[in-house]
Amino acid sequence: RREEVISLLEQKSKPYQCSKFPNIKILPFWHGTCKETIPSLCRAGYASLGIIDSGYYGKGIYTSDSASYSYPYSDGTLILNWVAVYSAYPVISDDGQTLMGKPNLDSHDAHFIPVASNGWPPNKGKPHVACELVVFDSASVLPQFIVTLE
Repeated sequence: RREEVISLLEQKSKPYQCSKFPNIKILPFWHGTCKETIPSLCRAGYASLGIIDSGYYGKGIYTSDSASYSYPYSDGTLILNWVAVYSAYPVISDDGQTLMGKPNLDSHDAHFIPVASNGWPPNKGKPHVACELVVFDSASVLPQFIVTLE
């Protein structure tokens, strides 16, 4: 099952792959935030503060391939980022809450999670509605566009 998750990550990153760095996966992923954090974020970059919760899939910076999935974590302010990862840990339903509030697992620089509508990895054979990518170094996330919905 972890192989399927890695395959999904590779599929999502393939259109953005750089031939000079074929092992780096680059993805356009969304981050939901509050409008008042934008100046600080633009000045100093992301920080993994754990303001909303302790981090179900690790204490890091959360992004998603789905703007609608990221929206509930915002006040209507979404940021489209370029996120770069090298060795993402493929999270599956068997992992349960073992990553909650923890740093990156082993030597992985990110955790990649396909999620069902309940926010948890789907059981084997069930569909996912979005993917989350948790990174642990703010240098891995480059904000590109700020979108404010009213």
